[in-house]
Amino acid sequence: MKKIVIVSSLQIFPALSGGQLRTANLALALADLGHDVCIYSLTGRKNDYVTFKKSSTEIISSQISEFVNRSLFFGLIQKIFYICKFPPIWIYWILKFYCPAHLKIQIQSADLLIADFPFVFEVFKFTTNTKWLNTHNAEFELWKQGSLLSNYVKKIEEKAMRAADLILFCSANDSEKFNQNVIKEKSVLLTNGVRTKYVFKNINEKNEFKRYLNVPVNKKVFIFTGSQFGPNKQAYIFLKFFTEKNKNILIKNNILIMVAGSVCNEIISTEYFKTTGQVNPMDTYLSVSDFGLNPVLEGSGVNVKMMEYLNIKLPILSTKVGARGLHLKNQDHFWEFTHDNFLEILLLALNTESDKIKQMSDLAFKDNFHLLNMVEQLNVILKERAI
Repeated sequence: MKKIVIVSSLQIFPALSGGQLRTANLALALADLGHDVCIYSLTGRKNDYVTFKKSSTEIISSQISEFVNRSLFFGLIQKIFYICKFPPIWIYWILKFYCPAHLKIQIQSADLLIADFPFVFEVFKFTTNTKWLNTHNAEFELWKQGSLLSNYVKKIEEKAMRAADLILFCSANDSEKFNQNVIKEKSVLLTNGVRTKYVFKNINEKNEFKRYLNVPVNKKVFIFTGSQFGPNKQAYIFLKFFTEKNKNILIKNNILIMVAGSVCNEIISTEYFKTTGQVNPMDTYLSVSDFGLNPVLEGSGVNVKMMEYLNIKLPILSTKVGARGLHLKNQDHFWEFTHDNFLEILLLALNTESDKIKQMSDLAFKDNFHLLNMVEQLNVILKERAI
């Protein structure tokens, strides 16, 4: 048993977005392998600042705890950078010169230190033990390519990677964007594995939950899940305009497009388009759905939503960008669409025979199964690194 400390810029539990889910599943997988995991989160959630909640430790399980630093100073800087739509480079700047005393104590007692996101890598200087960097994206790609901001973020990422003993990439596509030999030599793939999801035993149980969630039982539900991440918000706007433009066709074909998650703060409920706002857990919304949607046009890394769709064998419609980093072939594993031909592909999927749909979703699950289990991936990495 080892003590593992994960330092994150965000509160991880309860996990409500793709980034939080990746880190939460990493912590859960390490605990499954018998290790004690302490998460130190440099900032908390908005509602806790509003109510002046103090910094505190939450016990997640017998082997996982999370300390959330709710310093108003950190929270205010985080809010300013969020409003200005800047990357959280303030964390990198502050940690160069200041580290909370409690965090130093945690780091110095750790057998393995994991920096969650490159912006926190300055914590590496407080330990002589093993240091890992957990990446979520090629962060520089989230900003206008070639801009001063994008180039600066990439420099921070490369510094973090050179300082780490091991770099965890969630997709091979991301690792290829950092082609320095010193980075390649210590890079490994750790995909966005997911935990077991609940699947309804029969159609009656599924319909019962549909009624509970105010979803008509006669509708074919196409779900899009997402947080307030730029590419998700753009995809939501597309779906909102698409459904309004094509509402008569959607109604005629008993199609309901549902958007679940904090990507949308407005609550809409029509017979062809439904939004839920932030929900926790997401499992029941996924399980009452018939198809999974991913209309994103930008981003890097592997979308957690795609891993969740695959894990419960939900048939998938996705853009090419949305399917990145996975073993998915158009028409064999999923239906690929563009924003221009979405209606055509939507109706194609709807009218595909059920046996063919099942064959596609089963094959997609089978050919991506090795990417879904983070515990097995981590077990191999830990053994190879003798940790």
